[in-house]
Amino acid sequence: MRIAEITWSGWLAAFCLTLLVEIPAVLLLARRLEPRPRRRVALALLGNALSHPAVWFVFPALGLGWLATTSISETLAWLVEGAVYHAGLADTG
Repeated sequence: MRIAEITWSGWLAAFCLTLLVEIPAVLLLARRLEPRPRRRVALALLGNALSHPAVWFVFPALGLGWLATTSISETLAWLVEGAVYHAGLADTG
């Protein structure tokens, strides 16, 4: 994706699609670690709110190729979201 193609409306659509996929996954997969569904949803929202803008806006602006941009940004997202889940679920089990 070229920088000229990056828009706030495109980001919002991608962010909503990401949440549509990830929230049900977190609700299902973390239910034994956190019995409160609202907290699981909050963790999914927080993790994505922290990682998604960088994936969408920052890394494409670096001018790297598609493979490098995707690899680095998705690794960062995985680490950030993992840290949020670890911190948010650490006191529950």
